[in-house]
Amino acid sequence: MNLDDPNEERIQSLNKLLLSAYQSEEAYWKQRSRILWLTLGDSNSGYFHAVTKTRKARNRLTVIEDEQGLPHYEEDKISTLICSYYEKLFTANHREENDVTIIQALKPCVTQEWNDLLTRDPSPEEIKDAMFSIHADKASGPDGFSASFFHTHWETIGLSVIKEIQIFFQTGGFAGKLN
Repeated sequence: MNLDDPNEERIQSLNKLLLSAYQSEEAYWKQRSRILWLTLGDSNSGYFHAVTKTRKARNRLTVIEDEQGLPHYEEDKISTLICSYYEKLFTANHREENDVTIIQALKPCVTQEWNDLLTRDPSPEEIKDAMFSIHADKASGPDGFSASFFHTHWETIGLSVIKEIQIFFQTGGFAGKLN
């Protein structure tokens, strides 16, 4: 390649310009994909279903290893392992020698009054406010109903929703019919 040749300089200049155009186009489509999802994803289209199926497949756990390193493939076993992991993580069953030193070194940041406020059952107003703070097009849970459904039918279902949520806070679980 001879850079003294005007054609070579022109080719290099055009290549740089083309590369810049490709990069600009890529940035444009990256930004545009969000808008595309908002317009095409809201309709019951093939695009919507393809994106949803891809996301579901990507987010799905098909295997998990237990503490011994044994793989588990069944959905109910995976769920049990995940739950037991977090139960062990957030439950203090025994104290280590260093725990006492750590506890003595920590100064409480939350007063008893704050703690009581944070651990009390939510009021019906708080539950309704939380439900209505969810964007109407977002799903509120695994039931598949968007928040819009709950917003629209709150007068009919609101008391039942409030009751179930308060039961959850009291018992730590939902009724079997909801799970």
